Amino acid sequence: MDVLKASRKELVTWSLSDLGVLKEKVEAIAVQLLEVSAPKVERKKVRIEGENPKEIADKLVKALIQDGVLGG
Repeated sequence: MDVLKASRKELVTWSLSDLGVLKEKVEAIAVQLLEVSAPKVERKKVRIEGENPKEIADKLVKALIQDGVLGG
């Protein structure tokens, strides 16, 4: 319900003068985007094996709890 209510709210737009900022000051600031990239993440590459799906699932859950991914 809150999402639906929020979608009906009026969008407030502020101008530079509303914020008390001079246009000349904003134009003097130059920003150049050089590169966008995601950080490289080393994976553990753990293989979980077991006799049956239940055993594999149990080992997976224990490993996730140990690594702090799931709460114990």
